[in-house]
Amino acid sequence: MIKKENRISYIRSVPAKVLIMALSLGSVGCGFLGPSDSDDDLLPLAGLLALAGAQQAQFDCTDDGLVWTEPTIPEANAWTGITYGNGLYVAVANDGTNRIMTSTDARNWTVRSAPGAAVPWYDVAYGDNLFVAVAGANGAEDVMTSSDGVNWTRRSEPVTADFRRIEFGGGRFVAAAESTANLLVTADGVSNSSVTPSGTIAAYNNVSYVNDKFLIFDQSSGSSIRSFTSTDGNSWTERTVPSGLWTSSAYGSGRVVAVGFGGSGGDTLMYSPNGIDGWVLANDPATFPSYRAVAHGGGLFVAVNHNGSPEVIISTDGINWTGVAEPTTRSWINVAYGNGKFVAVAESGQIMVSECD
Repeated sequence: MIKKENRISYIRSVPAKVLIMALSLGSVGCGFLGPSDSDDDLLPLAGLLALAGAQQAQFDCTDDGLVWTEPTIPEANAWTGITYGNGLYVAVANDGTNRIMTSTDARNWTVRSAPGAAVPWYDVAYGDNLFVAVAGANGAEDVMTSSDGVNWTRRSEPVTADFRRIEFGGGRFVAAAESTANLLVTADGVSNSSVTPSGTIAAYNNVSYVNDKFLIFDQSSGSSIRSFTSTDGNSWTERTVPSGLWTSSAYGSGRVVAVGFGGSGGDTLMYSPNGIDGWVLANDPATFPSYRAVAHGGGLFVAVNHNGSPEVIISTDGINWTGVAEPTTRSWINVAYGNGKFVAVAESGQIMVSECD
């Protein structure tokens, strides 16, 4: 039943026929719903379209990820960062003439110029209607922002660092560097602050937002293998994880999955119920893998291999993994999910796409 209080309608329960009506209206693009004599049968137009739209926006990737294709792209730069937001896929590169590339369908790409002096842009993230990219030039303006993914502005930052990864979550962006222990934390890409988690860290060129927290792995040498977690990007808690050079993590299917590189069949895949503790190593189908990124969408995990074979592995639960065929051998380094598609980028200058039903 729909109750009306203070001119705001909300749903307590909805009859099945109304749900069917919602889906039908969404399918035909109906723009008006006339009055009804019964509150029980009345569903406001906004609610109808929202419900139908949400239903149509769901993608099931659990039986996909097996077929990958490489679209033709305008410049074969070293593409290292990829994200999706506001209906747009955005990739950044660490070399080349035009180091930004955008697409609305992941098939047809347009190159964009980055502002200012040429620097190696390594990663890009989207959140709160903003794209933010970071570079690894140890310079004073290694951040750029854009509201549309097309027009970009360079920004100053409080620390010079070799930034390699950036992630959005909880209303802020966090960027991690390769050669220093500094993290860049910002809500808008303009007002930036530098944070250093406690402890001695040489490098952690990875950051993910999983299960309502930021997660980074310490990639410095030493016997103590650590991760750090934070809910706000400012205060970090040290954790212990299995031995390995962990490079990326993603959340889905009720668990956090991390990937990395090491020896054959071990210390390259692991999962945890919360990303804090309880890590368990998973069996790896690849030979001498070097996983650099993992993403989750539509019920499927996808990890990409920088070298080794197979170069793409998939899993519905993060525990059991299967290798799949890719178009050809490339140096895949990042992968993102958006609008029913997984898009991977390679340092060797390619992009590949896998579509979900």
